[in-house]
Amino acid sequence: MRSECGRLLAPALVAAVLAIVAGTAFASVQPMLEPERVELSLRGAGPMPDAMAMRRLVLGAASLHGWQAVGEAPGQLTLQVASKERGATIDVLYDAAGYRIRYRDSVAMDHAVDGGRTVIHPRYNKWVTDLSNEIRRGARDGLPQRRGPAEGSAAAPAATMASTASR
Repeated sequence: MRSECGRLLAPALVAAVLAIVAGTAFASVQPMLEPERVELSLRGAGPMPDAMAMRRLVLGAASLHGWQAVGEAPGQLTLQVASKERGATIDVLYDAAGYRIRYRDSVAMDHAVDGGRTVIHPRYNKWVTDLSNEIRRGARDGLPQRRGPAEGSAAAPAATMASTASR
């Protein structure tokens, strides 16, 4: 009787463990945020003066949240952020009137298309939401007055972060 009970319980136990493991794996993803374009204006000043003002706003917000500029084309910044285990790369398309954040690539973020919907690790959504909120906050509070290396190159935020970290 004991061996028959063990023979019946073993597959059930294996199935239960597999269900828990599978459930944990699928619980680590959620629908990926694919934000629409955001139209912005400076508080009390109307639209941004030019695309370079929006660029400065995006780079300032990015540096506050650990994003680093890794590429640039006219009207587009490529930003990257990473934690110990995960990382993401996005494009921020911008002009004087607004911006749009677009997924580019990720590492260990479980990015996949599942049944017609795109899913990803929840941390990606948090990173993108925090960045977008900071850009909006910057527009609401006014452009940062500081001008410096960020004006001329996409690599400037990383240099600024490195010099700040060494202090």
